[in-house]
Amino acid sequence: MEKTIYLVWQTDVWFGKKSKVLAYIGEDYDDCVAQIAKELKLSYEEESELSENAQVSTKDFGIFIEEERLNHFHSQF
Repeated sequence: MEKTIYLVWQTDVWFGKKSKVLAYIGEDYDDCVAQIAKELKLSYEEESELSENAQVSTKDFGIFIEEERLNHFHSQF
């Protein structure tokens, strides 16, 4: 059975790949946004930007969300 999950990554403010750390994994996009906003004490504006754009950069770090599917072959396989 195919399932969608969301990976929430924390990075430096420039979204550098070397600084990428997996912060949260969830099954519901809105819940992922809410959980990471609560944990990192994001402002209302930062949380809204993350929700709308799947990424936000604060003065100290960046956050972005990737959607992944489980039990699914990649489209280029």
